[in-house]
Amino acid sequence: MMDRRSVVLGTNVFIAAGFNRASHAARIIAAVRQRALTMVWNAATRDEIQYTLTRIPRRSWAEVAYPRTTR
Repeated sequence: MMDRRSVVLGTNVFIAAGFNRASHAARIIAAVRQRALTMVWNAATRDEIQYTLTRIPRRSWAEVAYPRTTR
């Protein structure tokens, strides 16, 4: 069995994915949702992403709030 790779994603990846759903950033987030990658994050990072995304018009925290993750 092959182990999944873990990734740490910054706020900029979520912003890029939100603005361009065909971007590399969007593909990385899609891989996390499909469980091909495991996203590792902590409460501080999650809070920063939520804070930033809720302040950008037309971006939704709900769109990215719960990709399959490990804390």
